[in-house]
Amino acid sequence: MQALQFHLSIPAHDLAETRRWYVEGLGCRAGRSSAHALILDLGGHQLVAQLTAPELSATAQAGIYPRHFGLVFAERSQWQALLARAQAAGLRFGVEPRQRFVGEVTEHATFFLIDPSGNWLEFKHYVQPEAVLGCEGFAGVGDARPAPVSPPLSAAQLLRLRARLLEFLKFRVLAAQEDFLAAAAAECDAAGPLPQAAAPHAPAAHAPAAAGDPESSELPQALPGWLRPWLARHWPEALALPDSELCHTLETARRLYVN
Repeated sequence: MQALQFHLSIPAHDLAETRRWYVEGLGCRAGRSSAHALILDLGGHQLVAQLTAPELSATAQAGIYPRHFGLVFAERSQWQALLARAQAAGLRFGVEPRQRFVGEVTEHATFFLIDPSGNWLEFKHYVQPEAVLGCEGFAGVGDARPAPVSPPLSAAQLLRLRARLLEFLKFRVLAAQEDFLAAAAAECDAAGPLPQAAAPHAPAAHAPAAAGDPESSELPQALPGWLRPWLARHWPEALALPDSELCHTLETARRLYVN
């Protein structure tokens, strides 16, 4: 049976320059091409360079995260041969060759290149072959980095998300009336705490109530402790709302739908 081949499409600002970099520099084989795309054989896998205006490409990243692609070599000699070729061709290094995570099961030799369109490529060889796709119990992937911080929601986004949450709560509150609150709280108590990675946290920045909102002065003072865990299980999208907006929406649902 023929081995599976991976397919990846990337932006390219200049197809001729991309062809030179990948074929003459990296040693890829060129395949079919057109005025707007070029197929390249990267280690037996299909890489398609799509002609893309620079202003339409994603914002250039300053480091190896979040996006990069490349090859994992089974033999260190293969990795060393490509490294020598890249150095001889004068290709641009994003990260110079080095040994990462020395002494750990994930130890590997690596280097990063940046192509003419700003795409990052990594080429590596693991000391322990099982680290490529295995080692499920090992708690570590890549370099430690701060958790991403989501930008605060705009006033319009807050209103839309609050309206969708109100619609989500509508039939649940209509069906259970005041018992909804007690049932939801009991459900969270019975389910126990969420795993740490999934534990919901309020957004760091609490946006003010929308200007001109006649109900903004009626917000409850404290968010029920069960609400964020309950939303994490049933409608996680609402966790982007700050506590004040969650309180407001819950109180609105009670006022509108409890007889």
